[in-house]
Amino acid sequence: SLKYYEYVYAEDLGGNKSEKLDCGTFVIDTVAPVIEISGVMDKSANAGSVIPTINCKDLNLDNDNSIVTISGYKNGLMNPSDINFVDGSGKNVTYNIFGFEKVSDDIYTVTAVAEDIAGNTAEISYMFSVNRFGSTFGVEQQTADLVGRYYTNAEQDLVLLETNVDNVDEQELYITKNGKNIKLVKGVDYYVEKEGNDATWKAYTYTVKKSNFIEEGTYEVSLFTKDRAGNQSDSNAQGMTIKFAVDKTAPSVVVAGIEDNTTYESDKLDINIDVQDNMGINYAEILIYIKCFNLGFEKWMEYLDGVVVKKYETKDLNELVTYSIEESDKPRTVVVRAVDLVGNLSEKKYENVVISTLVNEEKLVEVEDDVVPLSDVIEERGITSNEAVENILVVDNSSLEAV
Repeated sequence: SLKYYEYVYAEDLGGNKSEKLDCGTFVIDTVAPVIEISGVMDKSANAGSVIPTINCKDLNLDNDNSIVTISGYKNGLMNPSDINFVDGSGKNVTYNIFGFEKVSDDIYTVTAVAEDIAGNTAEISYMFSVNRFGSTFGVEQQTADLVGRYYTNAEQDLVLLETNVDNVDEQELYITKNGKNIKLVKGVDYYVEKEGNDATWKAYTYTVKKSNFIEEGTYEVSLFTKDRAGNQSDSNAQGMTIKFAVDKTAPSVVVAGIEDNTTYESDKLDINIDVQDNMGINYAEILIYIKCFNLGFEKWMEYLDGVVVKKYETKDLNELVTYSIEESDKPRTVVVRAVDLVGNLSEKKYENVVISTLVNEEKLVEVEDDVVPLSDVIEERGITSNEAVENILVVDNSSLEAV
């Protein structure tokens, strides 16, 4: 730019001169300001110290119209730590604000607009990331549900989530199956989807195929990644533990001392029960059902509701257990049922079992006329199913009599 001084005086034809009139100075400036940014590189990923300084240089800088901003994708507009105005040089703006805290991790855009008093302008924009803590991991809800209950009898896809300021350049997924470490193959055992661009945070979705978990056993899934800033992230180190067990085998139930269609002339029957499972037993229980007649026919009609007469918790099943069934002259069905920690169920059923010191062979009552279903008898009589069993009903066409 060139600086000029202007003054005016007058002279007549006789050579007389007036005093000079000082009109001041003016500048002819056709050169735009210069903007320099130091302390950070454009499109850089930064894991270390970050102190951007923006210098707007011009001999005739218009400080009021020269504006510098730094804005974070998540953190929004940032306040500078220092602003200096230098006569004959310009304006310096420093941002010494990016502490070594996780909240500082973000993608930032520097925008600087410089204008001089002649109206010449310059503009520059930088983008950089502060990334000192690497990735953040999570899981999709169905995967979280599986981890929460730990046991499953049906394999499923697992979905892991990763968020990072920068691009993740290296990814490794492992499963530990029954203590054996297995590295998964991208595109075969799992696939990755990415969301985001250079101006935004990056989100990665890892889907681990359920085919990796077909076999029974205990599993643990681990994810290791490295981002563009050089941060190495470990899902386990962040406390994201993905452990579960696949159990498709129902418990083993062995019952001794009882058989189908057998009458025991005794006041009680002791049965021995052994329950085993490859993962663990949740509980076992003994149910007793009482059968009733379809009157007039020598066959059973239906079960009444089973009553749980004994329930064993996990701690009770570490050894053989014995249960005594008290006598009753009515035929009963005894069911021993076991459920493992996954929910797999096994049961042993023993039908038409009579335990009595007075065995009554006359179990059926002939009916003179048409057979009336027991359900109709119960409804007409207004009694419960248990009362119906306690009193064998004799039916004719007009009345009901209990014997």
